[in-house]
Amino acid sequence: MSLVTLKLEDYLAQLASEAGTPGGGAAAALTGAQAAALLSMTARISGSPSPRLLSALDARRQKLVDLADRDGVAFGAVMSAMKLPRATDLEKATRSTALDLALRAATDVPLALMAELDTLIDEAGEVIATAKASVVSDAGIAVELAAAAIRASRFNVDVNLVYLKDPVFAESVEKSCDALLDGLKVKRKTLTAAVKVALKR
Repeated sequence: MSLVTLKLEDYLAQLASEAGTPGGGAAAALTGAQAAALLSMTARISGSPSPRLLSALDARRQKLVDLADRDGVAFGAVMSAMKLPRATDLEKATRSTALDLALRAATDVPLALMAELDTLIDEAGEVIATAKASVVSDAGIAVELAAAAIRASRFNVDVNLVYLKDPVFAESVEKSCDALLDGLKVKRKTLTAAVKVALKR
């Protein structure tokens, strides 16, 4: 069952429980989905002339919801791999392989989330450019939510890399994340300035 089918109160209760899922990854993804929804709202209220942009934002929101669900599945696979027996050398080897595969899959989810959110922030620039002054603050909030979700997702990447036994893969992922976060700083500064200007239209 998708997290978005839950009542908000039930979702928050699950998030607060000791179950472990949903966790931070799902929370980050749903924060991003809310950012996408806010951008869609801003664009529609402002009478956006771009059906392509509206369609892209709606699709992005759904992708982010899907990633929230995928995060829980990936976490479950890691936990299952950790519980595999390791009494013999064969069992240890089997467990190690299964855990490595599960951790890579679990790393892919926040990486995909960061990429989707980075694209969403690019789309926010299009929304802000034509947004009405009365609702452009919502687009600014969307940018802040998306940026926070990107930074949050980096923690989920890092925690998986700690357990992966592939330093080459880890270094490649870290460099990619660092580059995305460096770019985010510039984009966020630019969009914040654009919102401030738009508020005075």
